[in-house]
Amino acid sequence: MKKILHYSITLFFVFIGICCAQQREIVITIDDLPLIDTPYEAIENIVHSLVKYEVPAIGFIIVNRVNNKTIKQFKLFQKNGLALGNHTYSHLNLKHTSCEKYIDDLIKADVVLTPFMSKPKYFRYPYLSEGKLWRKSVVRHYLNENHYIVAPVTIDSRDFEFDAELEQLKEQNPTASLADLKKRYLAYVWQRTLTAEKLTPGKQVLLIHANLLNSYFLDDLLHMFVEHDYQFISLDEALKQ
Repeated sequence: MKKILHYSITLFFVFIGICCAQQREIVITIDDLPLIDTPYEAIENIVHSLVKYEVPAIGFIIVNRVNNKTIKQFKLFQKNGLALGNHTYSHLNLKHTSCEKYIDDLIKADVVLTPFMSKPKYFRYPYLSEGKLWRKSVVRHYLNENHYIVAPVTIDSRDFEFDAELEQLKEQNPTASLADLKKRYLAYVWQRTLTAEKLTPGKQVLLIHANLLNSYFLDDLLHMFVEHDYQFISLDEALKQ
């Protein structure tokens, strides 16, 4: 009887260990808000998908896109409990910009975004370009001094490439089937996810963009992650790791 009990307890803890080991968690981060030259319905579709799958996503705002018309897009994010972060004022590439100009751009963005940004404050480098050596160090110092946390990325969807293809396809034929494009986009993101799991085991951070592509396919993308037993978590939770 004792042997059976011992065996049962051992199996229980093995089972628990397997379940914990298989737990998958991912953060959805969305760059380049707000959308411009795109129907408001596109951002509504994106937010609807996030709410449907209970995704605590964060969107990063390019401030020079903010005006009386576009501001309601990230207000829609806020209304639905989604976080907002800083993506600079002018979407500058630190690789090609002086530290002084880059920091001035950050300050300009911060002034506008302060009433809207979530706490803690998150920053995402445009083009994921952090600069090198002293330039990287100077900007990092500014971010640290101003209580910004840099949002990491483990999975870069490169969705802008598929979005460009979508735009071209819609221009050529507004009623064209998008089935093949969707299939290739989802397959690509999943392959990048599998690669990330090997290179950076643990909680994953996906980078996508606010664009027409994701207004069409974000629902399918989120469903794909659910089908693969992923749980959606916030950036706050991910960085506790």
